[in-house]
Amino acid sequence: MAVKVVVIAGFSGKFARSVTQHLLNKSSDIQIHGLIRNPSKVPEAFQSNPQIKIFQGDAFDKGAALKAVTGADVTLCAYLGDNNVMTKGQETLIEASIEAKVSRYIASDFSLDYNKIEMGQLPPKDPMKKIAAYLAERKDQIAAVHPLNGSFMPIWFSPMGGIFFPKESAFKVYGDGEGKIDVTTYDTAAEYVAEIMLDETATGTLMFRGDRVSVKDMAAAIKSVYGKEITVESRGSLDDLYNIMFEALQKDPRNVYSWLPKFYNYWSFKEQGLLERNDNSRYPGVKPTSLVDYMKNTKYEMLPNGMFF
Repeated sequence: MAVKVVVIAGFSGKFARSVTQHLLNKSSDIQIHGLIRNPSKVPEAFQSNPQIKIFQGDAFDKGAALKAVTGADVTLCAYLGDNNVMTKGQETLIEASIEAKVSRYIASDFSLDYNKIEMGQLPPKDPMKKIAAYLAERKDQIAAVHPLNGSFMPIWFSPMGGIFFPKESAFKVYGDGEGKIDVTTYDTAAEYVAEIMLDETATGTLMFRGDRVSVKDMAAAIKSVYGKEITVESRGSLDDLYNIMFEALQKDPRNVYSWLPKFYNYWSFKEQGLLERNDNSRYPGVKPTSLVDYMKNTKYEMLPNGMFF
C-alpha cells in the first residue's frame, strides 16, 4: 500500500523544509502534516499548499503530536535542540505515533555512525543512542528508521567546522589531513530522507553519502574549482585533540561552541565514525552532490556561510 500521509515534526527547520519540497516534487498525492511550535515560521508557499496541513505544538505536547500523527503512515522527527528535546521530545513523538498506529518512525539522526561510539564519547549524539534503544524496546509497536549521512558538507567550511580559515588561505587540522570523512549536502540528505518516507519497506539503519573526502581533497578541490591555493596545516595529533576536547568540555560545558566542533572533528576523522556501507543505490533516482559539484554551485566567498542558506 502506497504511503499517503506523512508527518514532519520540527517543520520550520532548514532540513525539514528541504525534505518537504522534495516530497512535493516527488508526489502530487502525498499529504504532509507539519508539526511546529510557531506556525508563523512556515513559508507562505507551504501554508497555502493544499498538500500541507499545519499542526501547532511544542516537542513535549503529546496532544498536539497525536493530532498531527493520526492517520499517518510515517513520522519523521526533524528536531534540532538540546538533550531534553532530543530525548524527551522524541519519546513524546514516538509514543503519540504508537498510539496512532503509525507504522514507521524516522529518528532525528542525520550524522556519522554514532553506533560505534561509546556513550559519553560524543555527547551531542548520546540522545540519539538513547532513542535508538528506546525504539528497539518498542520494535513490535513501531518500526524504526535511522538515516545516517556522515556530516553535512557545508559545515566543514564554516566557523562551526573549526578547520577552514579563508582569510589565511588555510585548513588547520589535527592529524595529517589525509583521513577520509563522509560528507553530504543538506539537499542530498533531504532527498534521500524523502525517498525513505515514501518507501514503506525502508526500515532499520540506512547510510547515504554525497562524497568521501580528506581535508587535502578539500584543498585540492578549492584549487581546481576556484584557482586558490589552500595550505593544510597540522595542529597536532588526533590524540592531542582527544585530550583538548574533553578539557574544553570539562572547563565550560555550557559554552557548547568551545568543545562541540572539536568532538565532531575527532570522531569524523577517526575511521570509527565512517559509514560502514553506502546505500545510495537503493534510490537510483537521487543524484548525490559531490564536493566538487557543491563548490561549482557555491561562490568561494559564500563557502563559510553555506550552512545558513
